[in-house]
Amino acid sequence: MSDVEFDFHEFEKFAQRFQKMASSLDEFCRDISQQLAAELLRKCIKRTPVGQSVTQTERGKARTVQYRTKDGKKKFHTVKGKKYTFTLHHGGTLRRGWAASAVRKEGDTYVVEVSNSVLYAAYVEYGHRQEPGRFVPAIGKRLKKSWVPGKFMMTISANEVQNGMEAKIEHALAKYMEQMLDGK
Repeated sequence: MSDVEFDFHEFEKFAQRFQKMASSLDEFCRDISQQLAAELLRKCIKRTPVGQSVTQTERGKARTVQYRTKDGKKKFHTVKGKKYTFTLHHGGTLRRGWAASAVRKEGDTYVVEVSNSVLYAAYVEYGHRQEPGRFVPAIGKRLKKSWVPGKFMMTISANEVQNGMEAKIEHALAKYMEQMLDGK
């Protein structure tokens, strides 16, 4: 029989890299979950309606200036006030109310909760009833419709993220495995 030698050095390196990859898989899953939650949060915020901005221009007080001419006579001159332009922003509370929780593991599943803490968020999301003919002083109008349709900002955003989620996870996993198995 002939003597055959095997060099298992490269195979041992590969096994070590594979063990390292398996041990850091939890970190990878948490990172990808956080990225998907951030994408969902970004889309929800973008879709959330905001109140209107009103730009106003006003003049400051006009004042009368008194001065003397060269021959000593008193003269009065009215100077217009300085012109001020300012913007009043109404709203934005609903948009600022979006938040994502930290990633937590429940069994084999990684969970991130994206929610809006504003009390009326559900009414804007799904729609709500109202009493037609009632006067609302805040807007200075009477209500016309009995049903206000929802904006579905969370529902639509969640569906969009879920549709592209599989491809993003596959791409990230392929990149992760390539980095780990190449020893980088």
